[in-house]
Amino acid sequence: MSDSQKIRVRIAEIAVGISPDVLSTYGLGSCVAVMLYDPVARVGGMDHFLLPKKPSNKEGDNPAKFCDTGIALLIEKLLQMGAEKKRLEAKLVGGSNMFPTLTKESIGDKNVKAAVGFLKEYAIKIVGTDTGGNWGRSVDFYLSNGKVVVNSYKMGAKEI
Repeated sequence: MSDSQKIRVRIAEIAVGISPDVLSTYGLGSCVAVMLYDPVARVGGMDHFLLPKKPSNKEGDNPAKFCDTGIALLIEKLLQMGAEKKRLEAKLVGGSNMFPTLTKESIGDKNVKAAVGFLKEYAIKIVGTDTGGNWGRSVDFYLSNGKVVVNSYKMGAKEI
């Protein structure tokens, strides 16, 4: 059995891995990390996206930056690694309203709604979330068992 590899997922990036890898991202504010996991194949991936939907005039833009194109690409990558779409489970983290006095519906709220909508469209069940609020988060996603540990200064550590 190989040692686990910690794979850092930066803003507007997608990463995939296989057990016992750990996918990590830091500083989630209004961004959302969508994590998909196939518990049988023990493969998973994360998209750390910025915005809910890719504008039609942004042809050459990075697909991982947007919820709609990022989730589609993440699913494609996982299927290539042996995952089956019907077994995929999702967890969502982030979507904070970092400036609560500026707007009623923040970009974080819009990002979470977009992720929930696209996952429903793909018939992928959401099995855990830690979204909203007005604080940042960091995430470690363990591909050995699908566990997600969320850390924040304000709320401490939480497993979803």
